[in-house]
Amino acid sequence: MNNKVKYITFTILLLVIMPLKINAGRGCCSGHGGEAGCTSTGRSICADGSLSPSCTCTPSLVYGCTDRSAKNYNSNANANDGSCVYYKYGCTDTNAKNYDSNAEKDDGTCMYYTTGCTDSKAKNYNSDAEKDDGSCEYYIMGCTDSRATNYNSEAEKDDNSCTYETKKEYYNIEKNNKTVSSDNNINDNTTDSDDDETVVPILLLGGLGAGAYYESTKKKKNEKKNILSFFKKEQKKNIIDKILKK
Repeated sequence: MNNKVKYITFTILLLVIMPLKINAGRGCCSGHGGEAGCTSTGRSICADGSLSPSCTCTPSLVYGCTDRSAKNYNSNANANDGSCVYYKYGCTDTNAKNYDSNAEKDDGTCMYYTTGCTDSKAKNYNSDAEKDDGSCEYYIMGCTDSRATNYNSEAEKDDNSCTYETKKEYYNIEKNNKTVSSDNNINDNTTDSDDDETVVPILLLGGLGAGAYYESTKKKKNEKKNILSFFKKEQKKNIIDKILKK
């Protein structure tokens, strides 16, 4: 290599290296009060609190928990000392069926109840519901039989409260123990020789004219006999008239 070539090479290197040194000197907190410390990542800290854009340093060791997911993470520590304490994860929603009262952070595992009406008496009872949500709707109870005296047209479900008009199946027509003379035939107005008098029939079964009645016959020999008699078509009107006139 001749001297001319050496000179050119040296000049080029000088032009390249000198600006680098100058810029490096300027980057090390020049104009910022000089260097004041070193970060945990090896960056120079200037006196005014800014970081040097190019200067590096050897940081002093600051021990602590360096795991960002730990509850005691130390952002100033550059050396982990094994002191990290971690959160207990679980379901933190008190409305969930798997709520964990010891959990400090929710991990998205919450499971929820199927809500609805849990009363089997309600019209909207939900057999799948695990928790009642106060939505139960109930039937209007009452008598649903239109023939009853207390029929309720708005009732949706019968509550067995229906009442009905009393049907008078038996009529008591006792006439103050008054008597009428009659024989056992009752076809005419004659009396048998063995009869003294016949007590007025005291009970018609099934209403007047239904077809049967009791009569009490007193014999001369102080014997009493209850006879169940049946109306014949031609006797019915006469006997009823006779009873009612007494």
